[in-house]
Amino acid sequence: MDRRAFFRSTLNTGVAGIAAGAAALVSATGATSYLQAPMAHIPPVVQPPITGFWTERYLTIPGGTPAPQTPFSSGQKDWIRLQDFAGRPTMVLFWATWCGACVKELPVINDMVGKEIDPSLMNVVAISIDQASLARVNKFMRVKGWTNLAHFQDQSRLLFQEFGSGATPTVFLMDRYSRIIGGLKGMAHWRRPESLVVLDFMQYQ
Repeated sequence: MDRRAFFRSTLNTGVAGIAAGAAALVSATGATSYLQAPMAHIPPVVQPPITGFWTERYLTIPGGTPAPQTPFSSGQKDWIRLQDFAGRPTMVLFWATWCGACVKELPVINDMVGKEIDPSLMNVVAISIDQASLARVNKFMRVKGWTNLAHFQDQSRLLFQEFGSGATPTVFLMDRYSRIIGGLKGMAHWRRPESLVVLDFMQYQ
């Protein structure tokens, strides 16, 4: 099963099963020690404690699987990959300006950055799948006051399609070794206790 089919089946059915993997990838952030470590020295994937509504909606990828290498824009027309965030756990959130649930969830995440979310401990990568121009999405975020969130955009939706979620918002959790460990489709209600537990786990594991 290719990676696209894997993510699609995982998100649609909640069935997860894939061999553990960690590719020796080169990171533009300089965190190459994490990605180039010998396989034997990379610890097994550890899942966050799941409670409350996450119990029914969290889709576990037990062994983890390497994040797709499909490039996307940093908002400055520079192309980056998820592997560039290696070295810290990362929350990958797909959203769109026309998505009502996203417009409710993004300001909550924006307000949590620097408080419940410590940027030195965890990356927040909110990726717009809008087909509008970069400037238009940047303006949308600026008007909304989402100044704590960097602008990332998958205008072609190639990365979004590779994950296969087919819905926004969808969040994926990626560990410091660029392995996708799980995902949740729909609003995560980040200020609920069960969501705060997940955030704490990701930052302090």
